[in-house]
Amino acid sequence: MRFLYLDAGLANELGHHANFCRAITHELNARGIPTLVFAHQELTKNLKLELRARAHFRIYTYGHYDQDPIIAWLKSFETASRVTLEDLQRIHGLEPDDFVYMNWAWPGQLSAFLQWAGRFPPDRMPFMVAEVGADPGLEPQGLDALPKHATLRDPRVDPRAILYRYAARQMPPAAAHRLRLVAFDRITTAAFRGLLDVPMTTLPMPYAAQTILRNRSGKRPITVSVLGHQRPEKGFDLIPGIAAELLRDCPDIRILVHNARPDQMSATQDKLRRLAAGESRLMLEEAVAGPALWASLLERSDLILCPYDPSLYAFSHSSVACESLANAIPLVVPAHTALSSQLEDFSGPGVNFESFNAQSIVFSIKRVVDDFDRYAGLAYAAATKWAKTMGPRNAVESMLALAARGGR
Repeated sequence: MRFLYLDAGLANELGHHANFCRAITHELNARGIPTLVFAHQELTKNLKLELRARAHFRIYTYGHYDQDPIIAWLKSFETASRVTLEDLQRIHGLEPDDFVYMNWAWPGQLSAFLQWAGRFPPDRMPFMVAEVGADPGLEPQGLDALPKHATLRDPRVDPRAILYRYAARQMPPAAAHRLRLVAFDRITTAAFRGLLDVPMTTLPMPYAAQTILRNRSGKRPITVSVLGHQRPEKGFDLIPGIAAELLRDCPDIRILVHNARPDQMSATQDKLRRLAAGESRLMLEEAVAGPALWASLLERSDLILCPYDPSLYAFSHSSVACESLANAIPLVVPAHTALSSQLEDFSGPGVNFESFNAQSIVFSIKRVVDDFDRYAGLAYAAATKWAKTMGPRNAVESMLALAARGGR
């Protein structure tokens, strides 16, 4: 058996792709399972060497490939599907006992993957799994974010739901026992199951602790952190106002803001730089985080804020939130989202904010700060539970169990 790991979004350290690949392939290697990694053609030299990966896919998961003012979204999908299928067909020598996994399949990648699966003779098909963990393009209705209360977003604004549903129609019926669609969050799974009208499986999230687990009770000052690749949907425009108010009202905190791509939201980043120039308790990190820096950022954090737009995270998980849980760090997340459901699943090591504005978010942060020792204890208990139920070992075991059942 060989494990083929496919990810057209794996090009550098930006986002979750490299860490996700590390987690799964390191576990596979520890089990002695030969692993082949196929990444985007612009894969950095360092990652190519570390992951022993092939720079393969010509279409980037997040790329746009048409400028038509009305149907660019459709033409980009067609291009992504066609070119990715061509790239998949350049992978030769697959055997029925091989395991093929595609990470973070957006509609174009999913369409290509399913078409590729349908081209194998039934008795020669490897076991194939595609993860569809991104935002499905659904809009929650009212306060209940369960999928049954969701509707499609306007395709002129976000066509993903339509494209995902169309891509899923290319599921080859004859290959159903050798093909699975998965997600790593139960709310995400339920949303995609309803949208795609196909079976879905939830797998354990493969993130493990990157720090030595510790109970942060008694820690002062408390470092409130915002980490990752900052974008508008992650509420980054709110951070200067949130930081200013917290620094004014909470003398026993510090604030750590990490932005992997400060050039993409330069106006907001400039506001933070001006604020940091006169306030030593505000610390800025402006670099793409490799493993060492990322572990350092987590180690320095005592409370992690995910100030995300709840409408865009109703059915989508957050890698930052998952790593917070794995590393025993209390959280503040948007209510009525996959993140808040996950917080509940792990016995509440943090709080939700009810409204997507600075005032509501600051109020929720202060709730945790005012009762920090209790939340720190809950976060430590959550990390202990995470280690038993999530992480690379559980994720890989669940994948291999899927293949074993498919083989029967």
